Amino acid sequence: MSKYLKEQWAWTLFCVFLIALMSGSKVAAALINTYLLNSLISFQRNRFLLLVGLAILTWVIFAFLIYVVYSLRARLVQKMSLSLRHDISQQISGLPYSRFHAKNSDDYSSWLMNDVTMIENGGFSVFFDIISVSLDAIFSIIALLSFHWSLVVLTLLLSVVTIFAPQLMQKKLKKASVETSQANENFAASVNDTLHGFDTLFAYNLTQRIINHVDKSGRLPQTKKVQLGRTQAAATSIGVLANAGSQLITIAWTGALALARLTPIGSILSTGALASNVFNGLANLGPTLTSVKSLNPLFAKYHLGVDTSLNTSNQSTKSLADATINLTNLSYRYQDKIALKPVSIKLPLNSKVIITGESGAGKSTLLNILAGKLLNYSGSVKIAGQELKDLSSEQLRKTITYVDQIPYIFNGTIRDNLTLGEKFSDDAIFQALKRSDLFDFVMAQKQGLDSSVGEKGQLFSGGQRQRLALARGLLRNPQILLVDEGTNSLKSESAIQVEKQFLSLQDMTVIFVTHQLHEEIRPEIDQLITLA
Repeated sequence: MSKYLKEQWAWTLFCVFLIALMSGSKVAAALINTYLLNSLISFQRNRFLLLVGLAILTWVIFAFLIYVVYSLRARLVQKMSLSLRHDISQQISGLPYSRFHAKNSDDYSSWLMNDVTMIENGGFSVFFDIISVSLDAIFSIIALLSFHWSLVVLTLLLSVVTIFAPQLMQKKLKKASVETSQANENFAASVNDTLHGFDTLFAYNLTQRIINHVDKSGRLPQTKKVQLGRTQAAATSIGVLANAGSQLITIAWTGALALARLTPIGSILSTGALASNVFNGLANLGPTLTSVKSLNPLFAKYHLGVDTSLNTSNQSTKSLADATINLTNLSYRYQDKIALKPVSIKLPLNSKVIITGESGAGKSTLLNILAGKLLNYSGSVKIAGQELKDLSSEQLRKTITYVDQIPYIFNGTIRDNLTLGEKFSDDAIFQALKRSDLFDFVMAQKQGLDSSVGEKGQLFSGGQRQRLALARGLLRNPQILLVDEGTNSLKSESAIQVEKQFLSLQDMTVIFVTHQLHEEIRPEIDQLITLA
């Protein structure tokens, strides 16, 4: 958490300074009470009225500082939360393909939403609470010292009980915090799964199941949150009991000092308020410190500052001028299951290759290896004479574009899904749309490229989504284009037209996996590979 405080160090220091002024004005108001009572006892009317005015001014300043401090800290907390989300998303985006898919994507969403909210409320905001109660305690102890040294000694002795009593709940709070986070992740995954099946439920008139499922799956996170709240309440209650007892002892001791004429009578009002500052502060300090410490497992879960990518120390950054592909005894296993039997092939630059075979023969596995998704293969894959594993991720992505069998369409516009945030001219986009046989459809839309595709492309047919994904790949003019069943949702006539278009590209190696080979495209093929 200190990383994010350091990023905002200037504003954080300024906020701490204002908090110090706020604490100082609160203690000053308590001290004024001493002189108010003393002036009444000595019947000093003018002094009394002057002190009343000073007390009013002090509280006005205190109220103004509260407004400024809480406005500033709200801004700082949001800046730190934004930075934390950036770091988490950066860590997620740097994960290798296999590590990313080791978790459900809904878990990552929970990290960025539920967990960050917990850290925001229980960490960043609490930091300023800790500063506030600490300064309240320090200034109040200094004020108590001005009355009598024994009050400070007594306060420090009683503080030990006030600080450490709530720490008894630290382990339980850590456990409850982690369990709540996990329950939120599971709840998000479960709800998303049900909502993604809305069309199926609608078809069977079972949309009521969404309500039932949300109600049922929401009970566990609700229970965990209640348990977390009870644990936090227990820690706070222990602190409050320690605080109340300590405050009463301090007031009694002040009375004894006043009777012995060691401190003015008016101090009974001030020491009560000052003791309240100290013990209320320390009563909250214990639970707040525990709350911050309980967030450590969450930060550890994100592996922030740890390189989660694969070791790239030996990876090449040389340009791939001649992206010839050589496969030598290439094979792959999923645990004990053979996903791709050994295969040796040479694919010259700009060749057009069709890969066919029975289901389970390893067609998609081969493309996933060539796309750099599966790097724990056996044998050798060389591109331009360099081993695939030794190529940098950036170099590989610039050389190879992979069009998935079931393309993902993002919420947004046609342009958004084609460019993915990168800059491309309209002419380049139109050319890619023509190559994928989608140009006429896009131009027929009311807003053209800026037309919405709906949630996950629901406004498009399956074939249109495939052509959109194909256009997305063609737009980047890769040296190697991998197409996994890229036309299986198209009608035969349209499929043949699209296949002829991307197989006729002269400056690109095309590797196309299909289970249905159209005779019309055979003249465009350089190699036909059948996997057994």
